[in-house]
Amino acid sequence: MNKKKHQAITLLSVLTVMIAFFIAPIMALAATVNYTKVANYVSTWHIKSLGGLHWTDDGVYMIKANNEPAFCIEHGVMLNGGSDFTPSEMTSAEREKLSLIAYYGYQVNPTVENYGITQSIIWEEYGDELLSTQLPNYANRKKEILAQVSRHHTKPSFHNQTIELKVGESITLTDSQNVLPNYSHLLSNTANIKVEKNGNTLKLTATKDSKESGTLQYGIVPKDQVGQSFVYKKPGEQTVATFKLANAGEMNLNIKVHLNGHVKIQKTDEDTGLPIPNTKMKLEYNGLEKEVVTDKNGQALLQDVSAGTKVKITEVTASDGFVNKGESKEIIVEPNKTIEVVFNNKAQQGIVKMKKTGQKASFVTVEESEFGELLQIHFDYIPLADVVFDIQAVEDIKVGNHIHAEKGEVVATVRTDAQGAFVDMPKLYLGKYEAIEKEAPDGFLFDDTPIPFEFSYGGQEIELVSESIEAKNEFQRLNLIIHKNEEAISDWEGNQPVIEEIPGEEKTFGLFTNQEFLLEDETIIPTDALLSFDSVFEGKQQFSDMHLPEGQYYIQELVSGEHHILDEKKYEFEFLATDHEAEKTIHIYSSDSDGETAILNQLHFNQFGLKKVNEEATLIVDEGYEFQWSGNGEGAVFTLETVDNQVIQTIETGEDSIALFENIPVGTFYLKETQPSSEKYVLSTETFTIISTKEGIQIFSENGDLLGSSIVEDNEDEVTVDDLVVLFEVKNHLIKGTAELTKKDATTKGTLSNTGIRLLDKNKKIVYEGKTNKNGSIQFSQLPAGEYYFQEFSAPEGFQLDPELIAFEITKDGEIVKKEMTNQPIPKEKSSLPQTGETNRKIGVVLGSLCIISAASYFVYRKLKETKKRS
Repeated sequence: MNKKKHQAITLLSVLTVMIAFFIAPIMALAATVNYTKVANYVSTWHIKSLGGLHWTDDGVYMIKANNEPAFCIEHGVMLNGGSDFTPSEMTSAEREKLSLIAYYGYQVNPTVENYGITQSIIWEEYGDELLSTQLPNYANRKKEILAQVSRHHTKPSFHNQTIELKVGESITLTDSQNVLPNYSHLLSNTANIKVEKNGNTLKLTATKDSKESGTLQYGIVPKDQVGQSFVYKKPGEQTVATFKLANAGEMNLNIKVHLNGHVKIQKTDEDTGLPIPNTKMKLEYNGLEKEVVTDKNGQALLQDVSAGTKVKITEVTASDGFVNKGESKEIIVEPNKTIEVVFNNKAQQGIVKMKKTGQKASFVTVEESEFGELLQIHFDYIPLADVVFDIQAVEDIKVGNHIHAEKGEVVATVRTDAQGAFVDMPKLYLGKYEAIEKEAPDGFLFDDTPIPFEFSYGGQEIELVSESIEAKNEFQRLNLIIHKNEEAISDWEGNQPVIEEIPGEEKTFGLFTNQEFLLEDETIIPTDALLSFDSVFEGKQQFSDMHLPEGQYYIQELVSGEHHILDEKKYEFEFLATDHEAEKTIHIYSSDSDGETAILNQLHFNQFGLKKVNEEATLIVDEGYEFQWSGNGEGAVFTLETVDNQVIQTIETGEDSIALFENIPVGTFYLKETQPSSEKYVLSTETFTIISTKEGIQIFSENGDLLGSSIVEDNEDEVTVDDLVVLFEVKNHLIKGTAELTKKDATTKGTLSNTGIRLLDKNKKIVYEGKTNKNGSIQFSQLPAGEYYFQEFSAPEGFQLDPELIAFEITKDGEIVKKEMTNQPIPKEKSSLPQTGETNRKIGVVLGSLCIISAASYFVYRKLKETKKRS
């Protein structure tokens, strides 16, 4: 055979299969078949299906159908591989043996050599003759495999026997067929007995966990090797097959176990249904007594007791935290059963009792003050309702196996009633807790300080323990701030004070009730009761840290100080506790404004008037002047000064002679006249002291005499407004002087007595007449300012009368005007002598007149001459 032919034959041997079995298709889905050369072992064959054709395989090709190892069953047919192979169940008679050959030959130990050996054995089973092969140890391996196939159906000698055992009893079985070692796979043990397999022996032991009956089954092969064998066909392609065993080669034993009965005690929490550990129970049976303690699962067991035994079970000691009912139960043990006996225990619980109190207005005390009765309201602790608490676990609340509440968990929320006790307080499990206040009535200080309490185990038979706690709530305090300003004078303009507002000082406000209050002791505090008073400082008065019940109040000024008008208005407010702050602050402002305007104290102003009275003089001819205080004082000017000499007002008297001073604040002032009504009056130099108080005005002279007052005493008669305004009169004297005339001899300059002199006023009316004294003088006093004349009406003897008027004027008060007059002596009679002087005087006059006439004539002549020339 040439090389090409040999290659073609070799390829054909790899790709062909044995004659197809008659198989039925099992699925409509196509399969994929492929192959891979895995070894170079060469084998030579006579192929029966090809009429004994000599055939050489050039190596081992591993076939896979749908990725599972497959074997050729149509030797000598070409195999290209690929898809569209049709799978079907293998139904031929050789299927079981071929499956065993595939299992023992390859599937037990899937190596390349074992695959090639197994494939060759299968071809031989189909009648092909192996002439030679390079497969290692082929003959021995074939013998071993076929021997295993032959022994596959041999069963141990005790196969299908029934074995009976008691709990704890054992039996050892020996296989006389010596095939037990082949049964290496335990397929089932439904009786749950203990099995010890050693070589050719099998030891069986019944335990407490064994079942009453069941089957023990061993197999030669594992169950995953049991299944259906398939063939894969495609027209023009080699037929291949995959093999599974029809059975595992089972060996069976029927098992029966004679079981004892058992008793299981279950201790359960009645509230939660959870197990209770550490409960001591007493068991009485067959004349015996036994004590058991429940485990963490709340169970205690009595095991392997003969069926029919009566057992009495009694609780001896309950677990800590539970109540022992002293309960007993009886049961009868049943074979192969565990009878469960349940005992319920109630967990011991606790109840907490609260005494909650809060401050409330309880009673009042009264004392006298400068403003009358002063009431002080006292608060005391009274049961407080509607306070809400959370009850919180301080630790994990664990009773038995159950945690009823974790640390920090709120287990209850409760409220106090009118007695300050918890309402609907649930029972709590033993452990540590704390009560934390969550809500309180408005006005009471919220206190969330935890109040700890603990429920400890009270003993076996006590169902409920208790603890008491108490808590107090302070009532909200009131801080009342009164904003107070006062008027102050910063300057004076146009006789008016310039007013500014400054923070108030030295004022006192009282706090009064504005309704009736019923206290806890049934005392009634009336309306308008004084509760407190205090003074303003730097514009504020503060009633601090006051305990007052909610309600209506007002503040009213009690003292306004020396300079300001008392504000009698009631400033009402309401104290409502709407939160839990420690102190509620209420600001009191003027209710006449929309904004935050302080209450204002107005300055107290007085007024007063003075009447200006001028001195008037009336001339009585020949008798002098008569003086009366009847003159109008219009036009006089007065100033009002402070103690610091600041002029604050300048007032001029009017037509009614009155000067009115208004807006006079409280204080001491000084009044001065700066200008009289006219120049003929003497300016008053007196300084009057004005003392202005809230009671009125008092005016004092420089000597301290009270000149006038607007203060009305309670016992005085009714006075008019004018009486209060015009408090005193200021008089102005006329300027008066003295005139003195001295009469002298014109010749000798000696004084002349007994000269008749009259005084004339400016209208030449005779004021007074008199004669000079021995010193030649005459004096006229109390002369009002003005113009006067001296006139001589009779000359002294021997002197000529001088008719000349001597004028003078009085201009200053107290002035003394001195004048002199002379008198010529009457000449004595003499002889007649020429009057030389007089004649010469007449001649001079005539000569002068002639000169004037001549000059005038010459002047006229010249004028006429000039006129003619121009014409």
